[in-house]
Amino acid sequence: MSKDDLMPDDMSNLYSRKAKDKHISHLQGYIPPSGSTKTLNTALVTTSPTCNIDDTGKGIVVGYKSPGGSTTSDPCANYTNGLLEQIIQLLTDIQTNLSSTSPSGSWYEFNGVTSVATPPDAINPYQDPNQITDGIKPGYNVGDVNNQLHGRNAPDLWIVNDGPKNSMYIITSSDGKSFSPEFQVGNGERRLIHDVYEFRFRSAVAGNALRASEREIVAPYVSIVTSTITPVGTANEPNFTTNSVIAIIGGTPLTLVSIPIPNGFSIVVRANVDNGGATRVYLANSIANTGIAANRVTLAPGDSVSLTISDVNKIFVRGSTGVEVVDWIVEQP
Repeated sequence: MSKDDLMPDDMSNLYSRKAKDKHISHLQGYIPPSGSTKTLNTALVTTSPTCNIDDTGKGIVVGYKSPGGSTTSDPCANYTNGLLEQIIQLLTDIQTNLSSTSPSGSWYEFNGVTSVATPPDAINPYQDPNQITDGIKPGYNVGDVNNQLHGRNAPDLWIVNDGPKNSMYIITSSDGKSFSPEFQVGNGERRLIHDVYEFRFRSAVAGNALRASEREIVAPYVSIVTSTITPVGTANEPNFTTNSVIAIIGGTPLTLVSIPIPNGFSIVVRANVDNGGATRVYLANSIANTGIAANRVTLAPGDSVSLTISDVNKIFVRGSTGVEVVDWIVEQP
């Protein structure tokens, strides 16, 4: 018989109470993950009572029952069993959250469309949450999450509006009684909702598609397109045309015939380098403008200009003395 068996009941209870007050503290900040099937009832023991290590292997020890009928428990055994309970609970929660299977054995998956058109009301944009459509009257379609999961809410629920073009208007509930304010999900948009008992949805058109899943949905609305179009460049021409003309004082076209200029090419016009040092050549878009200083370009001997125009005959020239030579050159097909 140990000395504890001889301890009076009131002293034994006092010792047990003091040991617990001194060595047992409540678990701070621990919240079981959503979906846990067990409730954390026992405080986590952070400091072991002073006891013989052999006592901890006894399990829960029921003390000596006194004639009065009271019993005592070994604080070392209480400590060990309480700690083991917390470890088992934590391991269970970890296993539940890391498992590829949902706590109910299945994942919530939904794919549906709006049954009727319910245009947004400009005055009262929120519909009555209890107005459920029967396929004919206006109202919400329902995603019954908790019922399909056999009494479990979806901790995380991804919702995607598949369109084809219109927005969705959605309300959600965590208890099946009260609902969130209605929120809009645009065409192609996805949302993540937490702790979902049920959701209800509507759209301004019938047949607007919606998907929902506990597993993350990656919306396939962005794609990479590789262009097969070859950049268009300007191909080289196989030939060119060139000429020299006298820029008479009265003005004349560079040539008496029309010579088209290919797309992407330019004509180069130059005052011949052998023109007199003080002579000038005047270029303009008409004979009249060659005689107006404000409407013409002046070229000294050796000066040139490049023009991207459709035909050679668009250019008119004038010489300051009537004997200036004008050279021009352009690529030709």
